Amino acid sequence: MKKIILIFLFIAFSGWSQKKYTFDNSLNFKVTNFKDSVTVDDKVYLINSKDNSYFATVTKLDNLNSLINFIDYKNGVHFKIKLLKSDFITVTNINLDCSMVYHYENPFKYKIKYYDFSSLQDTLINNVKFKSYKYTSINKKRAYRKKFGTLIYVVDTSFSYRPLLSFVTAYEDWNVNPKLPVGLLKELHFYNYLNKLESSENLLNFENIQINFIIPRECNPALVKL
Repeated sequence: MKKIILIFLFIAFSGWSQKKYTFDNSLNFKVTNFKDSVTVDDKVYLINSKDNSYFATVTKLDNLNSLINFIDYKNGVHFKIKLLKSDFITVTNINLDCSMVYHYENPFKYKIKYYDFSSLQDTLINNVKFKSYKYTSINKKRAYRKKFGTLIYVVDTSFSYRPLLSFVTAYEDWNVNPKLPVGLLKELHFYNYLNKLESSENLLNFENIQINFIIPRECNPALVKL
């Protein structure tokens, strides 16, 4: 039994090879929530345009600090860190302590069989047409009973970006059957099971960046449980 445990530990540690996460784009969105009362906030997505298996969101904590929420769907890594806004602007490499890094696992992978992507009519923004797609349940009665909502993606396909999929089930579905095309996310809308708009994310601007999150070599999130 001891040998089996040691072999498992060796495989787990040797299999953890992802140490550096690189981001080449910063997407600044206006987020409007309609659920209770209308509120407007800003949200920044940090993405790697060539790899959508991981991303980070940056939201405001206070006048000095930002909260960075990172997730790696593929390797099961998650962390939240507080960072000075001044550091976030000036620092290229952000080094993490092992105590900040946690294991992530999606318990709802099976749900992709209930959802699917489908194309919609193009969306007109400032007299420019963009591709639109719906991600929703394939069974309307079940969707109503289970209170499943619908996501609407508006995409600028002139960009060769891997699609930004912040809803993990949508990512898992796309990873199996990539129906959503490459492109820059322009808008994301969420409708609840009653087909009522609950939230919208609208792209304000974006810029090319070079930011790296670096996890120490001795860390192994596969062995860390939340």
